[in-house]
Formats: sequence, structure tokens, C-alpha cells
Amino acid sequence: MLIDNKSCLPVVAETDRLPIDMDTPMDAEKGQGHGGAESEQVVTWEGIDDPDRPLNWSARQKWTLVLLASASSFATLSGGTMMAPGVQDISRALDLNVETTQLSLSIFVVWYGFGPMFIAPMTDIYGRRPVWLATGLWFSIWNMVCGFSHNKSLLIVGRLLAGLGASSSFGISNPIVSDCFPPAKRGRALGIATTMPLLGPAFGPIIGGILVQAAGWRWLFWTLSIFLATILILGYWLFYESSNNTILKRKAAMLRKTTGDNRYHAAGELESGKAKLTRSFALPFRMLCFEPAIQIIAGYLSVNFGTAYLVMTTFASLFVDEHGFSARAAGLQYISVAIGFLGGAHLGGLAMDKIYKRLRKAGSAEAAPEVRVPLMLPAGIISAVGLFWYGWSAQAKVFWLVPDIGIAVFSFGNVMTTQLSQAYVMDAFAGSVASGAAASQVLRSVTAFTFPIFAPAMYQNLGYGWGNSILAFLSLFLGLAGPGVLWVYGARLRAK
Repeated sequence: MLIDNKSCLPVVAETDRLPIDMDTPMDAEKGQGHGGAESEQVVTWEGIDDPDRPLNWSARQKWTLVLLASASSFATLSGGTMMAPGVQDISRALDLNVETTQLSLSIFVVWYGFGPMFIAPMTDIYGRRPVWLATGLWFSIWNMVCGFSHNKSLLIVGRLLAGLGASSSFGISNPIVSDCFPPAKRGRALGIATTMPLLGPAFGPIIGGILVQAAGWRWLFWTLSIFLATILILGYWLFYESSNNTILKRKAAMLRKTTGDNRYHAAGELESGKAKLTRSFALPFRMLCFEPAIQIIAGYLSVNFGTAYLVMTTFASLFVDEHGFSARAAGLQYISVAIGFLGGAHLGGLAMDKIYKRLRKAGSAEAAPEVRVPLMLPAGIISAVGLFWYGWSAQAKVFWLVPDIGIAVFSFGNVMTTQLSQAYVMDAFAGSVASGAAASQVLRSVTAFTFPIFAPAMYQNLGYGWGNSILAFLSLFLGLAGPGVLWVYGARLRAK
């Protein structure tokens, strides 16, 4: 169904009429189904050039949305590592032992995988904007509570619930990129959307080291909440709704109001609220259980992110314990992590779009999602090389710049594999991007939570060299096997 621009009245083509559906409830008052003269009319776009369609928005509107979502991701996810430089001060102030201190640091990421499984479907039902605002406010409140903690229980609960708000970053940013950019032009936007969730944890210790020395550990939490609140205030005025479903629902509601005709609705709007919630919340779990492609990507990303989080939560201690750096100086070493992430995101985004267009030109007009796979192989190798470099240079206690270079190489490859994996999910599951993104990232919370906990014992028993080598070998295996399976069998796996 199209809508006349001048009259704002529906223009219904014969092909737009819905077939009879025996499973669809009859209208209680009119006694009519979808068939017949009084059939319901589905509101859709006014052609492919409809200005209300997010794909046709101006570049300013699209990038405002991407940058706001990315800025909030940076803020919330930096909360995971920002307290790392202040853990000694927090331990003394709250009388925490080593295990409890590590728990308070790691428990933040428990929701990283499971939170999006519930939050992502909500963005499809209620829209991206209200979920983004609500979860951001939730994070700000509970993160602020951490700053007022006077015992371990309140700190741990505050960190746990703040992590739930932060996890929305994994369920909102990718759908926004999918809403606003076609596959051939997603590289740069996806590069920013995937880099910010990694840059946050990378810059968190840098900012945290400065705040701890300048104002004390409580301001780690208060400053971050104030910063995010500022972003949310800007977003209240500038964050446009990009969900196609939500925009069409609003358009249908406007038509019902202006015409007095209640037959107009968006696709799926007639479904009961309970049925819609049940189906939407079940979808990510079904995809994780029954989609082999999602399972491969989920396993790959879990090791990818878990390793990155382990490195970022232990990186500062290397320079404090082995090189005698102050907390502030150790925090500055995370600049090398940021350089790697930024370089990988920028070059990876450019290469991804270029390869996509070239392979699409060589193949069919509709490029298969597998065109994202070839670049995963060199990215995985680069990531593993960086881990070997970092581990053995740290073990040898050489000049501090050498492990910095190794970690930059690792970060470069790590962010490329992440953005390519997420691009594959976007292309392969275009009809349910939010749920696909959530399902593919659920295992990340498990590794991000567990890897830093066993890291101290691993480094103590194996040293930085063999400890990081084990992670590098695992990353290398998954980085070759996963993309290989997707390249050869991806189309068949998706067909099943």
C-alpha cells in the first residue's frame, strides 16, 4: 500500500491486498478477516525513494544517529575497565580481597551477551530511540550508585545492573547501521559502530588513571554518569527513530486518525502484544540454537572479545608490576590499543566496501553474505601475530614500546574480525538484524566475564609468553576454521 503525498490518503494497489489467512483473528466488531471487500490494508513505503525511509535520509541524519549511538557505546562500555586503575584504592576503601575485587571488575560484563537477547527484540517492538534512552538512563543511575558504595555488596550489585544498561550497545548500534545504510556502503558506519564498543574499554583505563589521581576513585563513576547523561540530553532532541517497523506503525496510526478508517495498519501490527513479545524474545534464542552460521560467528566472537577484554583488564598491571610505571603512566599505554582499533576499523571498513563491490560486480546483483568472509582470514592471522608479539615481548621484559606495538597489531586484527563478522550477520539475516546480532554475541559475555578471572593465575603459572600463545593458537584456529566453513558451506547452512 502506498500513500499519496498530497492528500495523505492511502493508495491501494490490487497486489497489495492480503490473501485470506485462517490464522488471523477476525475483527471483533466488523466480523471481517483479511479477505473480502473490507480487508485490512497494510501501510508500506511510498516506493524505494520514500524520504521517510531511513535508507533515504540525508547523510547528516544518518551520521548523527550513528555517532550518538557510538558515543553512548563508548561511554557505557568504558565503564567496564575504567575502574581498573582504581582497584587498589577501592580495595582498601571497601576492604576487598583479591577475588572480590576481580569479581567487581568482571561482573559488569555478565550482561554483555544475555542483555541484548532481551533488549534487541525490544528495539524491533518499541523502536530504537526509546530503548536507547531508557537503557542509557538505567546505566547512568546504577553507575552513579557505585560511586556511593560503602560496602562490597552495593558495589557489586551496582556494577551488575549498570552492565545491563551497557549491554544495550550490542543490540542497538548494528540495527541502526542496517536501517540507514545499504550493504555496499556499510563499511565506514559499521567500522565506527564496532570500534566504539572496543575503544571504550581501551580508553577507560586512561581516563580512569587520570581521575583516580586527580579526584579519587568515586569520581570514576560519577564523571562517567554525568558524561552519558549529557549524551542522552543531546539524543533526546537529535536521536531519530530509524526502525522501519516503528516508522510504519506511526504512519499507519496517522492514517487511522486523519481518515477515521481503522483498516490501515503496519505489517504485524494486528498481532497481539503477548504473541509479539513471545515471538520476538524467542527469536534470538532460536537463532542461536538452530542457525549453524550464527553458532560459528558466536564462537568466533566469544574468543575474540574475551581475549580482547582479558588483555585490556590486565594490560596496565604489566607496566606497573614489571616496568614500575605509575597508574597514570600505565593507563597511557592503552593509547596503543586505541591506535590499533582505530586503524583496523578505518582500513577494514574501506577494504570491506571495496571487496564487496568487486565481488558483487563479478557475481550476481545480489551479493551473498559470504563476500564478507575472505577478509576475515588475514584479519584473524594479524590478530594472532599481535598476541604472540605482545606475549613474548612482555615475557622478555624488553623496552616498553615493543609490547605496545604487539598489542596495537592485535587490536588492529581484532576489530577487523569483529566488524566483518557483524557485517556477515547483517547481510545473512537482513530481516532480523537486531535478533541476529544479539544471538551472535551471547557467548561474548561468558568469555569476557571468565577470561579476566583466570588471567592472573594463567600468567602466574605460564607467564605472559605461553599464556598469550595459548590464546593466539585458539584465535588462529577459529580465525581459519570459522571463515573457511562459512566460505565453503555458508549458503547451504543458511538454506537449512
